[in-house]
Amino acid sequence: EVQTSDGSLKTLSNPAELPDPAQIVAIREPLVTLRLVVPADTLGSILKLAIDRRGRHLDQEHISPTRILLSFRIPLHEIIFDFFDKMKSFTRGYGTMDYEFIGYAAAPLVKLRILVGGSEVDALSIIVHRDEAESRGRSVLVKLRQEIPQDAAFTAEDLAAWQDLPTFLEGEYFIPADDIPQRKRSIFLQP
Repeated sequence: EVQTSDGSLKTLSNPAELPDPAQIVAIREPLVTLRLVVPADTLGSILKLAIDRRGRHLDQEHISPTRILLSFRIPLHEIIFDFFDKMKSFTRGYGTMDYEFIGYAAAPLVKLRILVGGSEVDALSIIVHRDEAESRGRSVLVKLRQEIPQDAAFTAEDLAAWQDLPTFLEGEYFIPADDIPQRKRSIFLQP
């Protein structure tokens, strides 16, 4: 949610909907109460995982000699991406997770914009915590640098069209389906 200077609250579903920064009073992110049941011997790694994701430890209860129930207050987007997979990895598959939406809270969030050829690509924009903006931006740029050849001259519209390439190319050109980078390059190199 974004609170603007005119007092209205606007719920966003896309970073492109974020209003002009001069009009923003506060950006509020959804928060959840996260409950984890984990083996007692994995307590340290699970606490570190949740706290690194901006979680605040609320409660800890020993439900058996080998099991612990942990409660955290954590931003929703911090658990959506890969939290569950990491938790399962740390607990060797024995951990369980449950969460409940509790509301919104103001946070220092910023819009991370990715420019390609001097133009902003809305599909690559994300809203991140101010402390994570630089590292997230660098990781996105490293991935883009791996995917886009140095000699390619793509525009922002070309990148936005990548999601439609497979259906477009099936009827037009024969390109092996297992060579995705070649498929992406070939559409832009056609005479």
